[in-house]
Amino acid sequence: MENYRKYLNYYILHFLYYFHIWFLMIYFPLYAKSLDIPDVNIGLIFTLFNVISLITMLPFGILTDYLGSRKIIVVGAIGILLWLAGIAFFDSFLFFLIAYFFGGIGSVLFLISLNTAFYSALDEQSNTTYITLFYICATLGFMVGPFTAGILTKYFEYPQVFKFDILIILLIFIFIYKSQLPQKVQFKISDYLQDIKNLKVILFILITAIFYSHYGVEQTSYTLLMKNNIKLTDVQIGNIFIILGFWIAAVTLIIGKILKTKYLVLAYAFGLILCGVFQFLTGYSEQFYSFIICRLLHTFGDAVCTLMLGILVTFVFNKNRLGFSFGFFLMAQLAASIPFSYISGILSKKNDYSMPFYFNGIFIILLAFVILIFRKKLRLIFGLEKNKTR
Repeated sequence: MENYRKYLNYYILHFLYYFHIWFLMIYFPLYAKSLDIPDVNIGLIFTLFNVISLITMLPFGILTDYLGSRKIIVVGAIGILLWLAGIAFFDSFLFFLIAYFFGGIGSVLFLISLNTAFYSALDEQSNTTYITLFYICATLGFMVGPFTAGILTKYFEYPQVFKFDILIILLIFIFIYKSQLPQKVQFKISDYLQDIKNLKVILFILITAIFYSHYGVEQTSYTLLMKNNIKLTDVQIGNIFIILGFWIAAVTLIIGKILKTKYLVLAYAFGLILCGVFQFLTGYSEQFYSFIICRLLHTFGDAVCTLMLGILVTFVFNKNRLGFSFGFFLMAQLAASIPFSYISGILSKKNDYSMPFYFNGIFIILLAFVILIFRKKLRLIFGLEKNKTR
C-alpha cells in the first residue's frame, strides 16, 4: 500500500489532465461549429495545436532534464489555463488560434514533466502494475471529462461549460504543490545524440507513430461524426464516453495483469489491427448501437496499444534522460496526428464525416500487418527475450 501512495499524486494529475483534455477536445468542435467556423478552419486550429507542440517537444524535454519537473509542470499548467481562458471568454477564430497556441505549449510542458516524474519514480523495469494504474487514471479522465461536459451542456452554454473546466486546472495546481517531483539531472548533449541514433529507439518511435495517427482524425472529426452522421445529442455523446471509459479501464487492467513482456509486440500488432478495422467501420455507423459496438472494439485495440507502448518505454529509453526521451516519444505521437488532423478537415464533407475514418483505418491495418510480420525481430531488438516475466 505504501508503494501505491508513492505514486498517488501522479495518478491524480494524470486523471485531471485527461479529464480536461477530453472535456475540451470533444466539445470544442461543436462550439466552433455553432459559431459557423468552417471544418477546414477547425482542422487548422487542431493542426496549429499539434505543430506548436511538435516543434517544442525536444527542447522542452531537454529543459525538463535541466531544470527539473517541478518548474516545468507549473509553467505547463499556466499555459493550459491560458488556453481555457481564450476559449471560455472569446468567440472568434483568431482568438481560438491564439488559445490553442498556448494550449500546445502548456500541454507539452505538462505531459513531459509528469511522465518524466512518474517513470523516474518507478522501482523496477518489469513491474507493470503501477504503469497500468497510471494509464487507467488517464482512461478515467477520458471517461468522466466528456460525461461531465455532456451533462453541463444541458443547462449552460458552451462558454460557461468551459469555465467549469478552469476549476480542474486549479485542482491541478494544488496537486502539483503536494507532489514530490524530481530535480534536474546531469547530462551531455552527446548522450542525447546517442539516444536518437539507437535502433530500438528509432523503431519504437516508428511503431508509435502508426497508432497515434488516428488521434489526428478523432481530434477533428470524431465529435462531428457523432453529432452530424449519427445525430447524437450532447448528453448521448457524454454517455458514450462513460461506457467506453469503463470498458477501456477494464481492458487495461486485465491486459496489464495477464500479459507477459515477451508478447508485447504481438499484442501491439493485434491491438493495431482491431483499432484500424473498427476505425474504418466507424465511418459506416449510422445509428447509436452500431456506433457503440464499433467503438468498443476499436477502443479495445486502443487500450492494448496504449498500455503496450507505456510498458515498452521502460525497455527503450534511458532512465537518466527521461525528459528528452518523453519529448521524443510525444513528438512521434504528434508528428503522426498532424497530417491526419488536417486531412480530416479536407476529407470531411458537409454533414458527413465518415471519409477520414475510412482513410485512417486502412492506413493502420496495412502497417499493423508489417509489424506482425517482423514481430520476432522487433522483440529481439527491444530486449524482450531477456525479460520473460511481467
